[in-house]
Amino acid sequence: MKYAHYDKKTGMLLGFYDDAIHPEIPEPNIKITEEQWQEAISNNYNYVDPVNMTLGYKDFRSKEEILNQVKEQKINEINKVAEKKIVSGFTSSALGSPHLYQSEPIDQLNLLGVVQTAQLTNENQLFKCSPDNGKTWEYKEHTPEQLVQVLKNGKETKISILLKANELKEKVKHATSAEEIQQITWEDNNE
Repeated sequence: MKYAHYDKKTGMLLGFYDDAIHPEIPEPNIKITEEQWQEAISNNYNYVDPVNMTLGYKDFRSKEEILNQVKEQKINEINKVAEKKIVSGFTSSALGSPHLYQSEPIDQLNLLGVVQTAQLTNENQLFKCSPDNGKTWEYKEHTPEQLVQVLKNGKETKISILLKANELKEKVKHATSAEEIQQITWEDNNE
């Protein structure tokens, strides 16, 4: 016969025992079938209900621990949204009309290199952009001043995303319930 040993105060499952293997079975315990034991193992049960003589799962974390985990998950979600927005491109009117520029990390490095080259040589440089919101991409000639403007616009976009992410994360840090945390979204902040 198999037994589930548990903590008398909390009901926390402390271990399984089999009288065919173990000469002593600790108290308190409940008798369980082979099927109940298999189910408990398969489902990571951690709780014994001594009244109903059943096994199940119970979250033993404190409310504070649960809230901190929800906060951590929401902050990770905000970071992922911010990262996605940062690399999804930005618009600049440096060429006179709005053009979309790419902003993956390699694109950001390329822009810095082209700006630096244009400033050092005081020569126009080709740089890739899209006049139709990403439908087509082409290399267009930019003056050193235009490239600096593109760099400024990219930085402004990135900073505004980071500031918004920081604002949302501060709201999460000060939230007092999981429900309040779940209501904090990027979209609710005029984006």
